[in-house]
Amino acid sequence: MKLIITAFLIAFSHMASARDCHAPWGGIVRDGDDVIAYREPRATNGNRCEYQYRRCRNGHLSGYYRYRNCYEDYGCDTTEFGYLYNGQSITAYLNPAEYGGQRCQSEIRTCRYGRLSGSYRYRYCSEYK
Repeated sequence: MKLIITAFLIAFSHMASARDCHAPWGGIVRDGDDVIAYREPRATNGNRCEYQYRRCRNGHLSGYYRYRNCYEDYGCDTTEFGYLYNGQSITAYLNPAEYGGQRCQSEIRTCRYGRLSGSYRYRYCSEYK
């Protein structure tokens, strides 16, 4: 019985001296362990996921990044055309309208790793006689 009590006291004293940390994404980080945390859950427009190592020390988790995972999204999030997936192409127009029988000038713009090729900025063009 004395052996059981001694083992319990040793285990309890170890638990009392080292406290685990609660991760902001849920779960536990053991005292002395490092984890990788990300600044945001999704990196857009060709940006890379920013991360930092966070270490648990006696109940305190160093650092401040809050996310356990991050997805690197290589699409293009544009005002004019909305969201375009990596590799997706659209037809863009130089002007929103052409008059006097002029034809709309267009170009193909392609999203590649967060960068949209070309410079034409209108999604639609109307031709008027």
